[in-house]
Amino acid sequence: MIRFLVFLSTIISGLCELKPMLAAKGKLLLQEDFASGHSDKWQFLHGTRFNVEDGTLVGIGSTKKYQAAHAGSHSGKTPSSKLHKISRNVILQFSFQMKEGLREVHIGANDGNFKTGSGHVGRITFSTKTGLTVVKDRNIRIEGDKTEKLKNTPYEFKNDQWYTVMVEFVGDTLAAQVENGPSISAQNIRFQSTKSDINLPTRGGGQVIYDNIYIWQAATK
Repeated sequence: MIRFLVFLSTIISGLCELKPMLAAKGKLLLQEDFASGHSDKWQFLHGTRFNVEDGTLVGIGSTKKYQAAHAGSHSGKTPSSKLHKISRNVILQFSFQMKEGLREVHIGANDGNFKTGSGHVGRITFSTKTGLTVVKDRNIRIEGDKTEKLKNTPYEFKNDQWYTVMVEFVGDTLAAQVENGPSISAQNIRFQSTKSDINLPTRGGGQVIYDNIYIWQAATK
């Protein structure tokens, strides 16, 4: 009976039993279930629009007017957001759903506010086309530096289906795992950069839905 109650409590809270690969869970920094809005850690970028609906956070692209006035990669065609001042070495777990043709969800880190200000550090991409990928982002402070795909694991992400994933930024390593799916990790000196924000862009038009977000400090196992 006790085991059943523990299991039921886990289901109700939305927290599944993914276990970190690189570190232990330290202090809980953020928990969002969107039952009654969202925290002030969220920043919605490039004119994209987010609303809490039915206990989830739903993001859509910017208006056609905004896109016409902001051509380029920051036009807001697809929903984009970040969690401000909540990165460094962290373990993040969340659930997401891609809808209406969205092709990719990214979870990355920025070095935008502390020390070097060198831009995007690295990311995991969850793609309907290419599966699960670890990416080293370009350092804007180094001439000629380029974005690199470090490792890829094919996987069939689909629209209109929920996925629960865990992403870890620990030292020079970036790792991710998909509940009942693959895992991936890669190392790069770029990942050691100071990380100021969690970056949440998407690709391909459409809509993204987030739920049950947990972020912990990464602690030594």
